[in-house]
Amino acid sequence: KSKEFGCSFDESIIYKNKFQRQIAFMSLLRSSIRFFKDAYIVKNIKALENELIHVNKIPDLTKFSENYLFDAIKITSCFENYFKGKLIYNGYLAHKINTSKKNDRKFKAIDNNKKPIKISEYKKIEGYYLLNHKDCDNQKITGKNMLYEYTLRGLLKKSIQIHKGRRIINLSPIITLSFSRLLEKDYISAMEIKDEKIVEIVKYFNGIRNTIHFRCSDSAMYDSDSVNDMKYLINYVNNEIIKKYNKIHSKIGKKCVPSEDFIKI
Repeated sequence: KSKEFGCSFDESIIYKNKFQRQIAFMSLLRSSIRFFKDAYIVKNIKALENELIHVNKIPDLTKFSENYLFDAIKITSCFENYFKGKLIYNGYLAHKINTSKKNDRKFKAIDNNKKPIKISEYKKIEGYYLLNHKDCDNQKITGKNMLYEYTLRGLLKKSIQIHKGRRIINLSPIITLSFSRLLEKDYISAMEIKDEKIVEIVKYFNGIRNTIHFRCSDSAMYDSDSVNDMKYLINYVNNEIIKKYNKIHSKIGKKCVPSEDFIKI
């Protein structure tokens, strides 16, 4: 017989209170930093600068070209996690609301696919319930129970079943907002991202990342602007992402995960 596995932890716990939002933000910041630091262009920015600016010969950009798409994926993933963390930290939902419930009027008034929705606004409509409880409608949580028993209903989930030999793994991840949605003006405002240049650079890398769906060549483009933009990104990650991560880490994360070093240019 097949054995069935699954996890009872529900991501919606991150919206329960400010402390849970801080933990989520710290975790997303750490993921952002690890993605960014792993990019070849970040680890070799001085070499790229030497090849393009300081060396009087035809530049050898073979390794950079080979990593062009992969670097774009890592840099975009860095900022996608960072932006979603900022959204949650600022009190907004980063997960999609299930607006397909045609018979449920309470969901018709809110749709975070159109505009940012405050967590407090959503909680006025929906609350926390015991996860997978038989009588879920009458089991709204008001006291302090174990964290993994909570679920914030009404968020969009996708059921995934993975077959591995005789094992069946059931997953029900909550779907987050698309990165392209986060790059729209109302979301940029909600996240309090005031640096317009950062948004433009990230949009550029997101455009490269999106070529992964149908990529016919390994074409890449590097110039002095590429170096300047990467230096700008590195400074931003140091001053906004790593510094913020280490600040939260010093308060609530010392026993769980290590602090992060700044990136040298």
